[in-house]
Amino acid sequence: MSAYWLSYPDFERDVTSIFDSLLDERSDNTKRPRKNNEASTAMTLAPARFAPAVDVIENDKDFTIKAELPGVPKDKVSIELQSNTLVIQGTTETISEQDKGSYKVSERRRGSFQRSLRVPQGLKSDEITAKFDNGILTITFPKKPVDTQAKTISIS
Repeated sequence: MSAYWLSYPDFERDVTSIFDSLLDERSDNTKRPRKNNEASTAMTLAPARFAPAVDVIENDKDFTIKAELPGVPKDKVSIELQSNTLVIQGTTETISEQDKGSYKVSERRRGSFQRSLRVPQGLKSDEITAKFDNGILTITFPKKPVDTQAKTISIS
């Protein structure tokens, strides 16, 4: 392995993220028959880590992340910026006594979730906005203006 890869500080995290996305619960490979004598033909998703799907959009003025969080109440979602990593986390509903019964199919996500995304340098972290509308969380980072003016450097 080259020295570059060995010195790359985020290599392990990035490889882990790639493998996590391959094993994401949205994959059809996680479907398996439920082990239940009553409904042995019912299908359910195998337990897997829930990470919301996101779109990342960049233009001249800002950098935007849109995350799908259908059915998640706004007060159950938190957003943090740690260095250059945005962390979206929260919890979804759990099965209540009213919901219990003979499930034939159970594909809705329940429990806690987390999604971490690396954001680029050059964003105004003190002007980040977030809005939550119809199950879509939109986080917008305005960009800092790029200094394109030439500077003269004196030689000492």
